[in-house]
Amino acid sequence: MAISDHPLPADAHQTGDLSSTSTTRQAAPTSRSGVTPPEARATNHLTDVKLWLRTMQVMVDHWLAYESDDPVQDAWKRDPVLWSVRMGEIDAWRRFAQGMNKGLEVYRARVELIVDPHYTENAPRPDLFCAMCVQLFNVMAEGLPMRWCANCGNPFLRQQGRARENQNRTEGVKFCTPQCANADAQRAYRARKKLEAGK
Repeated sequence: MAISDHPLPADAHQTGDLSSTSTTRQAAPTSRSGVTPPEARATNHLTDVKLWLRTMQVMVDHWLAYESDDPVQDAWKRDPVLWSVRMGEIDAWRRFAQGMNKGLEVYRARVELIVDPHYTENAPRPDLFCAMCVQLFNVMAEGLPMRWCANCGNPFLRQQGRARENQNRTEGVKFCTPQCANADAQRAYRARKKLEAGK
């Protein structure tokens, strides 16, 4: 997967409106040898990549704020490009919905025509932003409570690292990984030793 080849419209950079932007990769023109010419590859502008990534970061922060019962508009305030002084809670949710729907639209039901073994008409071409949106959507749909690690403070849904058969613990856990649990235990052990030495 790759970030979209198409730059965002100028008004999207200024207003944060994602409803008219494209996140799907269109087939780049190729030469007779089947190689994409450099001028076609050069359309993938770094500034547009950065904007989509920062948009995704704000959308994740938006969802984390919602899970924490915090104002979701605060997530957008931290990004001067996407933030508007007139933005309220409902406006923040509109931006969130716009971004998610734009990223998820390539996964809708469709009819594809296999012209030959090397070409399929109407085939979805999801990019990195689309992939991140579907990951966030799956988190939302699963409905598991968000937890914050007692050691590193990072949010997590399941404790990683001790699962068997790809089943991770979701209940009775305080740490996101066994490493964080061990680090906390070591810190508590050193604190006890220091306290005992001071007696």
